Amino acid sequence: MEKRGIKLKKILIDCFRFWYLLVIFAAIGVFVGYRGGISFNKNVDSLKKEAAEKKEQEEQELIELSKDKVQDVTFTKAQCEKELTKAEQKEVSDAYGIYLSRQERREYFDNSSYLNLNPYQFSSTYLEFRVITPEEDWKVSDFNSYVHGLKNYVNFNGLAEDLAAGDDLLFRQLGELLTVTDGGKESYDNFLVVTVVNAPETTERIDEITKKVIAKGDALAKIYPGFRVQLETKYKADYYNAGLNSAIDTQRSGISGDKTKIEKAIKKFTPMQHAYYEMMVNGTEEETVQEVLLSGASATKKKSTTTIEIPSKRNLKVMAALGGAAGLFVAVIVIFFMNLLSGRLLFGKDFTGIFDVRCFGILRERKKKSLPGKLQQMEYPEAEDAENPNYIYLQIREIMNSKDCKDAILLGTGEFSSLTGVEKLVNMIKNDGIMLTKEDSFPSDLKAAERVLQKRSVILVETLHKSKMKQIEKMIRFCKENEVDILGAICIDGTK
Repeated sequence: MEKRGIKLKKILIDCFRFWYLLVIFAAIGVFVGYRGGISFNKNVDSLKKEAAEKKEQEEQELIELSKDKVQDVTFTKAQCEKELTKAEQKEVSDAYGIYLSRQERREYFDNSSYLNLNPYQFSSTYLEFRVITPEEDWKVSDFNSYVHGLKNYVNFNGLAEDLAAGDDLLFRQLGELLTVTDGGKESYDNFLVVTVVNAPETTERIDEITKKVIAKGDALAKIYPGFRVQLETKYKADYYNAGLNSAIDTQRSGISGDKTKIEKAIKKFTPMQHAYYEMMVNGTEEETVQEVLLSGASATKKKSTTTIEIPSKRNLKVMAALGGAAGLFVAVIVIFFMNLLSGRLLFGKDFTGIFDVRCFGILRERKKKSLPGKLQQMEYPEAEDAENPNYIYLQIREIMNSKDCKDAILLGTGEFSSLTGVEKLVNMIKNDGIMLTKEDSFPSDLKAAERVLQKRSVILVETLHKSKMKQIEKMIRFCKENEVDILGAICIDGTK
């Protein structure tokens, strides 16, 4: 027999059909990859341990030489102010000024109720007040002064002062949480909107704020008779506050930047300057600092240590995955050779490519369901249904008419006489005056061989995945050696 060719589609179909084979090989691959990774990592650990011991031994010799030789030195404030130059004292004062600025910024940031709010979950309550004017004639200047007084009361912390009642911290916090606007552009209008940022300091004071504003309006009415203010609407809004987010970032950047400036300045200080700076920060009259007598870097040149190249440890999950992938690849190769070296009939083209026998087509005896049905359809998409083998029928009719043959044998090495598709085909062609007799399990006996030799015309009928190629070859060789005309072959798919 000649070697058959295998299409990629057939390999993919068999991968689904023999999924358990893939699982077995993948599991073996995962185990081998995992165990191999453990073994490799143990070897790496051993190498690392040896390298660490050697490195530690070499570096111990350098530890003492590489250490800076330092001593503690104590300075007094009077000594620093006497011995430091004005330029050196100014450098320390500048660093201390940055320190104070950072402390103030940090204190403000920590105590600010506004800056400690979440800009992404920001909310405010809006109190819309209406200024009621006198019924009789009134002056625009009095109106403007009245509105101006109300705005100043909120914007310049008069309202915050009344609410804080002497609490300085609360006063500063409320000052950031209360604002007022009016709708006028060129001049004031009758509406003022007091914006109250919702925070722990204001949540329970909304009604109190409203009363304070109205009370302030009543107080101003003593100066500008007939005017008064009343609350029209109150509503709340939740939104993202980009300005607050920017302000928080600015404060944090400032605090971080001041720290960097201080550290940079201290690095350049002499021990006396450093001590003087610590005195300013701590408010002491003397400080003790360390002075480097001999730098370890300048005392000795570092000897180069032995470098050992150590491979990286393998990730066991990755190794297991690679092993599983290799196992799948091997399984696919096995499936490929199972097809390539299979001793059974797999394709209709096996008749034409290996035996030089025409194939009329594939007859599907039974349609499978679910996934097996999908695979069956993919493997032999050209197969005809057993109840309607029109294409196969036409080919057989035409070739027999062209040979003026009215009688032939359906011949096969397996059993097919009871198949629905074969019976249907026999009945269809019978209407054209052509007789097809069935001889399955050939050679069943000597009489069957005699009937084949007598008819001298046969059509082979073989079942895919079941009929053995050597038996088919033996049957075809028998026909050719005895000058029996092989008209073609029919492949059967989907038998039980």
